[in-house]
Amino acid sequence: MLIQATSIRSGNKLEFDDDIWVVHSFQHRTPGKGQACMQVKVRSLTSGSSKEVRFNSNERVQVAQLEEKTMIYSYHDGDNYVFMDAETYEQISLTDDDLSDSAKWLMDDMEIKVQYYKGKPVGISLPNFLELKVTYTEPAVRGDTATNVTKAAQVDCGEQEVQVPLFINTGDMIKVDTRDGSYVERISKA
Repeated sequence: MLIQATSIRSGNKLEFDDDIWVVHSFQHRTPGKGQACMQVKVRSLTSGSSKEVRFNSNERVQVAQLEEKTMIYSYHDGDNYVFMDAETYEQISLTDDDLSDSAKWLMDDMEIKVQYYKGKPVGISLPNFLELKVTYTEPAVRGDTATNVTKAAQVDCGEQEVQVPLFINTGDMIKVDTRDGSYVERISKA
């Protein structure tokens, strides 16, 4: 599948230069003169080497076709994240490098799709949206009604913080977009 270079995000697996590359970071650059581009830091799945590449903003990039297997996230042990197959009870480990930014959304016993390349686990595919409970946020100041004002809220998947509107309180359930970490909507009040 081809995607526009401007759609590249952390954790994407791209296929170019006869290899599969994991995107670790990306930056959209618009120089004073010339064409806009995406500057992307990638790591090879086969050799482990890293490099930076640039794609023109109108360029299309091949997303790697990987096999996916549904597994359950078990626990975090040092640098390793352990996943278990619910049918065979087989366990596999993925590192911080394999998961990049995806690791911050993991919760115990979460069902997740583990991606395989040539029989080797190489990463995970998160759902686009998660429903999370707000574990802590500062109470809103009465009378503060300015539009588009947000505050930080801790959610129940580790130390992850999400910027939320002022009306969100501790205990509320919210919907979060895992692609960019943004608040989408409140699902229920505490």
